[in-house]
This record gives sequence, structure tokens and C-alpha cells, in this order.
Amino acid sequence: MALTRIKFHVLAWPRRLVFALTAPFVSLFHRRGSGWHPLRMVRRLGAFLLLAGLAEGALSLWLFHVPFRTPLYVRYTHERIRPMVLDTEGRLVGLWPVARTPGRRPPPYLGAAPGPLPRYWWRLLVLLEDGNRGRWYHRFGIDFSQLPKILVRLVRQGRVTGGSTLEMQLIKTLHADTDARGLFRVLRKLRDFAFAPAVWLALDDARLARWVAAHFPFTTSGPHGLETASWLLFDRPARDLDLAQQALLAAAVKYRVDINAYDPAGWRRAQARWRRLRQRARHGLLLLERAGGIRPEQRIAAERELMSLQLPSLAPPPRIRSCLAHRDQAAQDLAARKLDARAVFLARSELLEARAELTPWLGRDWPSEVQRVVLTVPLEANCQAKWAVQ
Repeated sequence: MALTRIKFHVLAWPRRLVFALTAPFVSLFHRRGSGWHPLRMVRRLGAFLLLAGLAEGALSLWLFHVPFRTPLYVRYTHERIRPMVLDTEGRLVGLWPVARTPGRRPPPYLGAAPGPLPRYWWRLLVLLEDGNRGRWYHRFGIDFSQLPKILVRLVRQGRVTGGSTLEMQLIKTLHADTDARGLFRVLRKLRDFAFAPAVWLALDDARLARWVAAHFPFTTSGPHGLETASWLLFDRPARDLDLAQQALLAAAVKYRVDINAYDPAGWRRAQARWRRLRQRARHGLLLLERAGGIRPEQRIAAERELMSLQLPSLAPPPRIRSCLAHRDQAAQDLAARKLDARAVFLARSELLEARAELTPWLGRDWPSEVQRVVLTVPLEANCQAKWAVQ
């Protein structure tokens, strides 16, 4: 009996080890509380090491081919998000994304080309979102000082959050999968680590700033980009933003401005988010002063103006309301031609989003100048959707 028990325990250890490494795939990424439970920590750590081992081969292969594949990946991804919306006179109205490969649905956001960037916005964004940028341990688009923190969060909470550089956030935005959950969040984080060196090698800080300004979301819905957010929130181009407004839009990368507050409960949530946004903007101003970017009196004046900024109550003008009265018919026409209706931004956008989309390109008086908007669907060059501005 003693020999049998010893034999059983000896044979059970490999099975228990395999269970400790594989069982977390079922329960690791569904949070059931936090704490330092020993078995839970062992399972989570084992799952992370197993995932890292599986990804190591692919990651090494990718890094080996980065000097050759970088131009192809970055250029192919960016140029596929540049179709144009033109009016009847050939003027540019806006941009919207299409599928990166035939047969795939387009990412559900619009990326608008930015104008001249404001003076302090990029530095404020770097200080808030990627503060270790430029240090010796921040290389290849990866902040290596954040890796232990990511591991601790995974072991203790079963989540993979934080530690994303601006390159990694750009990759996440381009792939339009910010709502990943569970195991897919871990796989997405590994993908961001794998693709970050490619973006880091292809884009210097000046080009990265323009890409971020074109593709990052600043509101909870609607068009992406600094230019459209500037018109939507402050009714002015981005180049004319003052220091407080630049700090607010730099902080909006983490706390997006809620523009869908149509009921009292939603408005209260939007106001709470707006207060957090202003607090983060104040923190960015303080960091900018410590870095020598502004003087103390500039920070104090900007903080006073920041506290006076209120969440705008946006109401669309009646001309835009009549302009989009035919959007449902346009969407039906596109569906009849077996095209993805999301490829045409104006056919699915809300009224406030349309206002922010058209104003940067045509000015504030665009309803009196534009008689018809021609949308050419890029998936089929001969297919067009038209409707008139009443």
C-alpha cells in the first residue's frame, strides 16, 4: 500500500503541473476577486509563462524580419485608411476607412487628416501617456520598465492592463479592437508588443505625432482625430487651441469626452467624466511645467481657464438635420448593392458627428455652399450614393 501511494503521488506531480499551466485558460481572465491566493497566483503565472512561450517563436521571427517588413506593414496599414469623400465641386469633405484586405469589413471609425498641430499638445500627450519616452529603457516602441507591473497585475488581478506606449496604442487603434475581453486581451497585448518595433522604426516623433492626431479617438463615438474633436468641442481648428484646450485634448486620450449624453443619467455620467478629464489635464500642465515647457504663470493661467471650461451642450443646426434626412435611404441603396454600409461614414453618422466632420474641411458656412455630397464607395468605384442638402 505504501508503494502504491508513493507511485501515485510521483505520477500525479506531472499531471498537477500540467493542470497548473493549463487550467487558468478557463478561469484566469474572468475576474472572481483579487488577492494573493497562492494557487490562483501559480495558475495565473503559469498561464502567462505558457502564453509567452508560445508567442516567443512568432515574436522572434517577427523581430528578425522587422527591417524588411516594416515599410510594407506600416505603409499598407496607413494607406488603406485614406479614401476620400468629395462634394460635386471636387472639394474634400472627409475620409473614412476601408478593409485592409478584400472581403474584410472596414474598421468602424473615421480617420481625418490633421492640419497644423498645436504647440504644446504633443508634449502634453507624451508626458501623460508615455512619460518614459526617450529614456534608455524605452526602446523599440516598448517601455521595458512597465513589464514587471504588467506581470504583477496579471498575477494578482488576472488582467493585462497598462504599460502601452504611444506606438502600441496606435496599433490598437488601427486594428479597431479596443473592446477585447478575456484571453483576447492578452493576445492583443502580445500583438502590440510584436508590432511596436515596426512602428517605432518606420515613424519618427514628428510622423508619429501626425498619425496619432489623425487616428486617436478623443470622444466616445464619432470621428477620430484631433481636428474633428477640436471643432466639435471648441468650434475652432486645432492650430488655434490655447494651452488649456490642448491639455484637455491630451487628457481625452484616456478619458474620452462623452458626446452621447441625451438623458439625465447619461448627462451625469458625462459630467463626472468631464471632471476627471479636467483633473488629468491639470496634471499634464504640472508635468509640462516641471519639464520646463511652460512657465509657472502660464500654468496658473491655463488651470484657471481649464476650470472654466464646461462640457458643451451641442445642438445640430437644422440644415445638417435636413441634410442627413436621406441617410437611411442611402444606407438601403448601399445594402441593395451588397456593400458594407459602414464604408460610407455620413450614411451612418449621428448629426453631431456630421457637423464635426464637415466643418474642418468646408468651414462653418458649408450648408450654404454645398448642394450635393457625392460619396464614392471604394470597394466598387462605379457605385455612388448621392443626396441633396435641402
